[in-house]
Amino acid sequence: MEKKELKFIHITKCAGSFIEKIGFKNGYKWGRYDKEYGWWHEIFTNKSESLKSKYDWFVVVRNPYYRILSEYYCKWGGIGKNNIVHTKKQFNNYLIKKIKNRKKNGDHYTEQYKYIDKNSKITIIKLENLNEELVELFHSYNIKINVNNYKNYLE
Repeated sequence: MEKKELKFIHITKCAGSFIEKIGFKNGYKWGRYDKEYGWWHEIFTNKSESLKSKYDWFVVVRNPYYRILSEYYCKWGGIGKNNIVHTKKQFNNYLIKKIKNRKKNGDHYTEQYKYIDKNSKITIIKLENLNEELVELFHSYNIKINVNNYKNYLE
């Protein structure tokens, strides 16, 4: 099967900013830099069929437990790095409220599976194997990006 240009689907707290930055430094407009995609956290399945079929795609997914903890401490979608101390009940209530009030078009608490469209060519990269799987993917598309300097993928 012929390969198309490779584009990125950004799921929050799954190394998306790292992917965007290394891509941009190497001339690729992925995620927030991809004006054709639009708002970079929008659920992929909401995108037009013409956009989805125009490219090959890749996405990074993460263990949901670690992702929700990362969302909880996130400065954009969570409590930030503040010195807020929640009891277990407050913590659970906080997350339940965030999940129940998430935006329908995608946000920090959207389920990862909603970014996968089985009718599109999407390579799924696991955050736990980020460097190895990105190296393999980029090699297969003849993309020369060094990914071995990523240190913060468990934050």
